[in-house]
Amino acid sequence: MPGQKRKILFRTPLIRDEFTPVEFEEQPTKFNLQAAGNVSGSDLYKNVVLSDILIKDEIIDGNLFNSGIQEITIPQLLVSYYDENKNIIWVDHMFIKEGIRQQRKQNFRYQILKDGQIKTINDSMKNIFVNGLPNESISNKIVPTVIENHSNSQLQKIEHSDYSYIKIEINTYIGSPN
Repeated sequence: MPGQKRKILFRTPLIRDEFTPVEFEEQPTKFNLQAAGNVSGSDLYKNVVLSDILIKDEIIDGNLFNSGIQEITIPQLLVSYYDENKNIIWVDHMFIKEGIRQQRKQNFRYQILKDGQIKTINDSMKNIFVNGLPNESISNKIVPTVIENHSNSQLQKIEHSDYSYIKIEINTYIGSPN
């Protein structure tokens, strides 16, 4: 409501699990988002296959088969959502509850996001920076000959009011690699 103060809680950086209420006179319309990632010195385990995929009634059933000689300790699915123009909208994840032993398969069931769960507030890449450099200049330097639409063949068509395609990828972590 206009003129009404809103309380928004922020995690304070110095004290864990304590929040400081902040009162705004108006609804915030702009914000800065900073993200950090961790880089591994080793490749992810590649001897796993996604198979027997069935997409029905906003549920994805399937299994992961470990064809290698190491047990997958933490299997993770990455589900990317795309619009009708094959532009990425959102990336969700799901950790499979159990690891996958060698030469075994593990079933999974993933619930597709509900209608209206994701709202795009801005899709401009104008103010995106990587290590302090504008995204466009660093991407042109690192990937100068990008192949347009090369991953479109990996997209699965779905019947959904908000998303037209999904892509399922796998991350696999090995607890104590051999």
